[in-house]
Amino acid sequence: MKNDGSFVIEDLLTPISAELAQVEEGLLAEADSGLSFIQSMNRYVHNSGGKRLRPALLLTVSRMLGGDREVAQKLGVIVEYLHAATLVHDDVIDGSEMRRGSASLNALHHNKEAVLFGDWLYMTSFWNALELKDFSYLQTLIRITRQMVEGELLQKEMTSRPEISAEIRDRISFCKTAGLFGCCCQLGAQSAGVEPAVEEGFARFGECLGMSFQLVDDMLDYTAREETLGKPVLKDLDEGNITLPMIFLIEEATDDERIFIREVIRSGNKDKQAKAKISSLINQYGCLDRTTGKAEAYAEKALATLADLPLLPKDMALLRELPGWILGRSY
Repeated sequence: MKNDGSFVIEDLLTPISAELAQVEEGLLAEADSGLSFIQSMNRYVHNSGGKRLRPALLLTVSRMLGGDREVAQKLGVIVEYLHAATLVHDDVIDGSEMRRGSASLNALHHNKEAVLFGDWLYMTSFWNALELKDFSYLQTLIRITRQMVEGELLQKEMTSRPEISAEIRDRISFCKTAGLFGCCCQLGAQSAGVEPAVEEGFARFGECLGMSFQLVDDMLDYTAREETLGKPVLKDLDEGNITLPMIFLIEEATDDERIFIREVIRSGNKDKQAKAKISSLINQYGCLDRTTGKAEAYAEKALATLADLPLLPKDMALLRELPGWILGRSY
């Protein structure tokens, strides 16, 4: 179901370009607090790249359902700030020095400043949500933020533990990534005042889309080039973050190979030779193909949810292209 090349992400972004421009302005305006520290860090994060896929999903769903344009734009700023906050904090927690091909915020500044700026992003998001004077938005946002933190805590608990199961890995991916995709689609539906069942349908669509997105990310860690991916390859292995390709490898490997793999995971000392052998085994046992199969299954689930959603045919066609585009990503 991969994209045949006829659909590019700009096909999704172009119809909402005016709204996205307002989101961009909002992201910069919020940092105009008089504190040069906040202004400089916010501008750096703002200019560090990203397709704004999450606010784009929110704005697209809102537009399709006739939602409040101004509210949707404000929600777009909120979810992008939440996403940025998780990235800033994740880089501190993981000790990452690169983000989207550039130095991470914590690499340019001290960890303390990066953490404080991440806190500012979170609190600014919730403050803006309060100003909408609708607790349903705030409830959705707080639920998903708590879920993302729980996912990060679970991931830290399972760091460098080769006994992690596929089920636990799925829970981490759902909490850290898929939930926010679902939240964005749900908020877009909420801005249109639709019935709860419709909200839930869009949330499920986004969650399945997000699971597929994360699984592709997990594969790219083994297959992409660093200059394309914008971060070091095999970064997950270096950090002891055991994703689905590695879990599949542990299942398929011989006893001797399994001993080697577990030692690499537990030791924290991943030299080039060890990582090269892991990559070779991943390919030998078809672990990436299995992961692709699971990403495709989630993409199919995302498509299946659209059948019951109130969309016009042209809108349906646009959303139906997204899962294929996600499966074909190279960055």
